[in-house]
Amino acid sequence: MSRIHVIEPGAFTTVQDLGRPGWQRHGVTPGGALDARALRLANLLVGNAEGAAALEITLTGPTLRFDAEALVALTGAGFEAAVNGVAMPAWRPVRLAAGAVLACGAARSGCRNRCSSAPGSLNRVTPLAPERAVACGRHPATTETRWRPLAKPGCPSALSRR
Repeated sequence: MSRIHVIEPGAFTTVQDLGRPGWQRHGVTPGGALDARALRLANLLVGNAEGAAALEITLTGPTLRFDAEALVALTGAGFEAAVNGVAMPAWRPVRLAAGAVLACGAARSGCRNRCSSAPGSLNRVTPLAPERAVACGRHPATTETRWRPLAKPGCPSALSRR
């Protein structure tokens, strides 16, 4: 399985899809991306399903390293972004080589951006399916952060930062 390593998380980066409309009667808020149109477009640009999960980036973006080749698109607010130090255009798909580092800087206009990738590493995240929950934690020997599956969401050890 290809992985996306979170080197720097940014101000507030979350994994969002189109939400859960129709679940309110069970106490689940609809949630989802704040800009559904930008999420749909980011996913379509890389060949994912419209509602697939993507990163929603707020104010300042993360720095991400991709283990495998990936097709990535940034949509939404105007953000500074670079791949291995070279400016990356928004609103179009960009192919990244294995080991590439995507650095999303500060917002130039607006507040939120979407980052979608294919093959869809984020598409394996299934909200409301506890066995597939993910968390962001630091590894003790490094400042690097990685997204990884949790064995037992809800238990204190699963939620602690490592």
